[in-house]
Amino acid sequence: MPIAIFLGWYSASNTGWAVKDDQLIMQVGHSFTRSQYVIPKKNIQSFSLHQSIWMSARKLAHLEVNVRHGNHNQNIEIRYLPKEAAQEIFDWLKN
Repeated sequence: MPIAIFLGWYSASNTGWAVKDDQLIMQVGHSFTRSQYVIPKKNIQSFSLHQSIWMSARKLAHLEVNVRHGNHNQNIEIRYLPKEAAQEIFDWLKN
């Protein structure tokens, strides 16, 4: 149980995002690793915003971005973002 709690804390504390010029920067922490993605807006194929009933009470959401990566697709997801931040990124991607 303590390991699961620590993994959840690590994942949450290593999640980040930023929009800089025409790029989306996403950082994801998972299983004691940290991955950072710098994604030009032109390479984003699709994106979605998910929110469950339980997440709406805490004003959280998941943001999922699909990126062209060679001949295949790479799915990058930031989980449990504040809803306002996720909506700002979503609106930026729509324009």
